Amino acid sequence: MNLTAHLSKIKSAGVTLWAEEGRLRFRAPAGALDEETKTWLRANRDAVLDHLQSDSDEPEHTFTPDPEHRFAPFPLTDVQGAYLLGRGDAFDHGGVACHAYLELAYTAPQHRSRVTADRVTEAWRALVKRHDMLR
Repeated sequence: MNLTAHLSKIKSAGVTLWAEEGRLRFRAPAGALDEETKTWLRANRDAVLDHLQSDSDEPEHTFTPDPEHRFAPFPLTDVQGAYLLGRGDAFDHGGVACHAYLELAYTAPQHRSRVTADRVTEAWRALVKRHDMLR
């Protein structure tokens, strides 16, 4: 198994690896890093560090704005299709648009004075204005 395949297997187990000041760091759920994986990471430490550091220079995904085609049709993901179909009443439990409810409580006095309903509303409207898909 090559380096990329090993790292993919480790990632699929819920393990996050990163390079920090020339050292290999990890975060993992209990039991996700078995002794065999730990041994492999120790034996391939330098190659893993090189891989992680080279990956950190390039973003995993890049997005390029294309304002001229922003209203062009595009294929829906499965989740988008489910949201769209769920809005209709063709299903027993349909007729409900996707929605979310969120409350934030800022208990520290220094945050309460800076976070006001008007500032949150202004930030939200700026976000929606910038991103067509939120309209």
